[in-house]
Amino acid sequence: MNKYYITGSSSGLGRALVDILILNENNRITGISRSNDLEHPCFTHCSIDFFNPQELVRQVDSIFEDLEDFDHVYLINNAGYLGPIKYLGEMKDEEFERIYHVNLVAPAILSNAFIRKYKHFKGEKLLLNISSGASTKPYDGWAGYCSSKAALEMLSKVVAMENELRGYDFKVLSLAPGVIDTDMQQQVRNTSPSDFSNKERFVRLKDENKLLSPEQAAQNIIRFLGNTDLHQEVVQDIRKIGYV
Repeated sequence: MNKYYITGSSSGLGRALVDILILNENNRITGISRSNDLEHPCFTHCSIDFFNPQELVRQVDSIFEDLEDFDHVYLINNAGYLGPIKYLGEMKDEEFERIYHVNLVAPAILSNAFIRKYKHFKGEKLLLNISSGASTKPYDGWAGYCSSKAALEMLSKVVAMENELRGYDFKVLSLAPGVIDTDMQQQVRNTSPSDFSNKERFVRLKDENKLLSPEQAAQNIIRFLGNTDLHQEVVQDIRKIGYV
């Protein structure tokens, strides 16, 4: 039996992952998001608002179950928030809080509790942080998103190092999944060029049908999860390993 915990499970890539994984009767999935409209015997939902980290702190230990009859457990930190596309000096201060809460604070808290709960679990244990090409490439107007994704990659590296030193036997990976046709991409295309100089590039990606559907991206990630022994470096880009 396989247990998956997936954040951002109500839409986009997270929902696509859930929809594919529940087709296998050996999978049990817990979705972690603010809202949910899915009912399925293999799926449970945990309602948490990542904009409120204190809510997550209060609930986090109740998310992770005892897994005596399971062989694999996975945490996929998928939820992400771009925030308003604005230059520094033009952003509302509280928006940086919201961006970092979703993209960095929530994954750190969840990873902490996941390791605490399953460090002695005898089966396969995998922690996957969904990153972005924006973690290494700066985009104007995306300061909070780029920097929080870069920090998430460093968090992944540190967790992997600590895991090796403690001998807890978790596999820790950070994966950039490619450019996916989600609400975030629509937001980017609707942005004023004065706030984002790369707007036309992303418009062309849509017009030329070069965006991955959430379903395609989810299939790539599931394939990736089945071949993690092939990837020794913590930070990975799906486009560089031949899946796209």
